[in-house]
Amino acid sequence: MSLTFSEATLVPTLKALENLRSIMQIGAAHAKAQQLNESELLAERLFADMFDLKMQVMATMLLAVHQGVLRIVDASPSPIQPEVNDFDDIDAMIATLIADVAGIDHDQFDAAQDQPVVCALPIGEAQFTNAAEFMLQWTLPHLYFHVATAYDILRHRGVKLAKKDYLGGVPMTFVEQPA
Repeated sequence: MSLTFSEATLVPTLKALENLRSIMQIGAAHAKAQQLNESELLAERLFADMFDLKMQVMATMLLAVHQGVLRIVDASPSPIQPEVNDFDDIDAMIATLIADVAGIDHDQFDAAQDQPVVCALPIGEAQFTNAAEFMLQWTLPHLYFHVATAYDILRHRGVKLAKKDYLGGVPMTFVEQPA
């Protein structure tokens, strides 16, 4: 079985965003149940030199969607609320990202696989030979890193999350080994 470019990159991007949304919703429910200050929870970080929870989510928006999959098809992101201050704002932002990614035409995305990609970064311009290299070696690793770190921050703060929350639904059949 061979995968198309969109199946190998766009579909997992969408799934990771959906899983991030679910993780953040679980975090929001925990904050409410424990009467935690949402601003303080969103300001949590694993280490002093890492982004806080809010910025981990913002990084998925910037690196995976705005500068990632939307760049491949030269699409503009939908407008989002400029300030993200609480879990409701984050949920709305992630919902917008999901809609943007879900709205990408797979044929158009696949057709761009071999096109070069230039990515403006604060430290300079990164040039990638093609969109496949860009997605597989830059965008997806960043997406997974920031989603996993958001998950880790919430786990570290006592939110009841499990690996299944990070992975989401996995289409597999489980067969127990005989004793």
